[in-house]
Amino acid sequence: MATQLDPTDPNYKPPRLNTYEEWQDKQGIPKITGFFIEDINTVEVEKWDLKGVPCAFVNLEGTGGTNDAYV
Repeated sequence: MATQLDPTDPNYKPPRLNTYEEWQDKQGIPKITGFFIEDINTVEVEKWDLKGVPCAFVNLEGTGGTNDAYV
């Protein structure tokens, strides 16, 4: 059973906001994650309105967001 977090509790820590991930989620294109991509030529892509072409985000695990990209 999940417990409710009480904001009045002195140990309460609010959920961390990640505006970059929120922005990515709103873009409507796939997000590829994992430790590696076996074949970049076969990743799923969707039309990204911002660029006007099919794209996907690449967010590799273990990089702390420093190597994120798009294809």
